[in-house]
Amino acid sequence: MLDIAICNDNITELENQLAILDRYQEQRPGFSMRVRRFQALYDLVDHLRWGGGCHLCLLDYHLRQPWMDGRSPQAVLREKAPGLAIVAFTASPHAAFLHPRPDDPLDLAACLPLPLADTDVFQVLDRVAAELAPEVQPPETVLVLPTPGGQREIPCHRLARAHYRGHVVRCVLADGEEVRSSVLRVPFSQLIQPLLQTGNFAWVSASCVVNLAFVRRLDKEASQVEMDGGAFIPVPRAAFAGLRNSLEAYQSRLVDE
Repeated sequence: MLDIAICNDNITELENQLAILDRYQEQRPGFSMRVRRFQALYDLVDHLRWGGGCHLCLLDYHLRQPWMDGRSPQAVLREKAPGLAIVAFTASPHAAFLHPRPDDPLDLAACLPLPLADTDVFQVLDRVAAELAPEVQPPETVLVLPTPGGQREIPCHRLARAHYRGHVVRCVLADGEEVRSSVLRVPFSQLIQPLLQTGNFAWVSASCVVNLAFVRRLDKEASQVEMDGGAFIPVPRAAFAGLRNSLEAYQSRLVDE
């Protein structure tokens, strides 16, 4: 079980963070986590002092400002819980980072830009869980696809792309297998939302998403994307920049990891 503490004296922001964690849990039904909320930093410290467990803390405080006995909040928290992963927030996109930085004096697990995006929070939670004991690691995200033969769960690492037409989804897997859904009763965007929130998938058009791990190259002149295996998918010119940005962010994350 992953123990998470949220400390924020703004009740609206606190509720927003809890809602993001609820969505994370919904998309990983086999993953166990426990969330505790604190509106005061002193209450969180007392919780840790009396043996309360915590692996990860989402902390909305000015961490560089001296606090207890002239020490920063992160120093006080880690004294009570060695190894605690702390995630802070910033209003400056240039100060944000999703992975620890060697030159960060606060040794944060991440510093996320505001307003918080589900994708950023989900990536940090997955990484922290993977760094801990195997029993807290989250299961892989799957696409739950209704098919004429019954419900099928497709692991996201096997799904190369998904096309939508006439209320039916055609999934192309890494080995070339194609899986077709039955007639959908929910919007395509709702069905594939868990995939998009991994940060590994991106929209090509309103009727197609691709796994960025299978993108071979983008061709701006022809306005298309070439996939591993040789498939070419047209990209609307209005969507090309967004797809390119998603691919660059994905590749940058691979380098950081």
